[in-house]
Amino acid sequence: MPKKIEAWIVNFRLGGKRVYPKQLILKVKDEYEKDADPNKMLGSRVEIPWIHETFIGKITKKHGKHHWLATFRKGLPGQVLGHTVYIYLRD
Repeated sequence: MPKKIEAWIVNFRLGGKRVYPKQLILKVKDEYEKDADPNKMLGSRVEIPWIHETFIGKITKKHGKHHWLATFRKGLPGQVLGHTVYIYLRD
């Protein structure tokens, strides 16, 4: 069974004049920071439990020193900002 760690949603990915609603910037919670090995994180599954559905995506790349970029299948509502997400690490 893959290891589950928690992260916060920091913001959508932003461009010069554009917001990317399918891409989120995530920050791993401090107690899980030692488990956030880049080799295991890249390609890992991300789930956001929402009111009546679960948004599914994956970690696509590192974003700076402590953040990760996650891409999702469909656009996300703005109300998800600041919520907790679950990352299932690859073996």
